[in-house]
Amino acid sequence: MELQSGQILKSKAYGLGNITFVYHFAVVIVENGRVYVMHNTREQGVITESYTDYSEDREVVEIIDSDLINFNNEYLKAKFQECKGDFDWNDYNCEHFIDCMLGERQFSEQKELVINFIIIAGLAYLIFK
Repeated sequence: MELQSGQILKSKAYGLGNITFVYHFAVVIVENGRVYVMHNTREQGVITESYTDYSEDREVVEIIDSDLINFNNEYLKAKFQECKGDFDWNDYNCEHFIDCMLGERQFSEQKELVINFIIIAGLAYLIFK
């Protein structure tokens, strides 16, 4: 697996057995032959760490070629500084960070899915209890 700067990693975050409910996303940066990962963590906020450390407790399930592969490392580092923030599941999670890096409207599809699931489950419970 040859990683390149600007690719996005999609990793399993939370699930049950073989079923993954939530994924974690991160941006790759390769410098001097070393692979690093920039991402937003619940514990430390937005950080950069080695790919080795990142993948120690995460299974990467997909590598996505994003528009960020068209930019050099200096741009990615500047964008990273611009997108630094404290983790907040509702307002600034890993998906918001990726959107910020891409210069897109910040949105968390997974958060919306979880909220919709809770609403539907609650309504189903009220209807069928």
